Amino acid sequence: YTNSGLLSARSHSGEMFFSAKGGACGGAHDHCDAGAFIVSKNNFPVVIDVGRGTYTAQYFSPHRWDLWFIRSAYHNIPVLNGQEETCCSKAVVSVCKEEDDRLIYELDMSGAYPQEAMCEAFIRQIQFDRRDGRIEVYDSVIFRSDGNRAEWPLLCAVSPQVENGKIRIGNCFLQTETSQQYRVESEKTELSDPVQQCDWDKEIYRLRLYFERIGKNLSVKLIFQ
Repeated sequence: YTNSGLLSARSHSGEMFFSAKGGACGGAHDHCDAGAFIVSKNNFPVVIDVGRGTYTAQYFSPHRWDLWFIRSAYHNIPVLNGQEETCCSKAVVSVCKEEDDRLIYELDMSGAYPQEAMCEAFIRQIQFDRRDGRIEVYDSVIFRSDGNRAEWPLLCAVSPQVENGKIRIGNCFLQTETSQQYRVESEKTELSDPVQQCDWDKEIYRLRLYFERIGKNLSVKLIFQ
């Protein structure tokens, strides 16, 4: 869907599925999710979008952007120097192309963050090998100066488990490739909203990769199989 920047695709076997969204934020029903993606395997949700909550007065007020499930940090979008994507950010421009069995979706997220994020450039490229069912999310960030920190959050339907250097989320394995050292944490988020409980039961989990003391360049690859 070129107007919204929404792309969805499934592997040839039907086993792996992903969807990603470009576009902009700030509309009446929008979330701060420009550049976000989700993954499922064998119809089991792996990396998720929690969706909306019960409609309230806050939901349609200027304070709607304070709701946790609307913030970009709960939409599988990096937090750069403590800064999340905002509703006033520039649109995330996306381009899609196909090379044989490989689908390549590129998103320019350079204007998605406030100035305090110190982000000079940010390209997110998602490559989906539809024959092998391999999904690679490659993020390349250039900062304006040294001494940065960043966080890669991933919202999960089940508790992530670390096994033999890989992270297992349900029936899917996540492998990370980066030249920077990082630490991994997982936190549980209790769901009290009945709309969200209907979709996800009583809890979800947020996997977080923390990077500290970063220079001007950072690249992170997330591989789902």
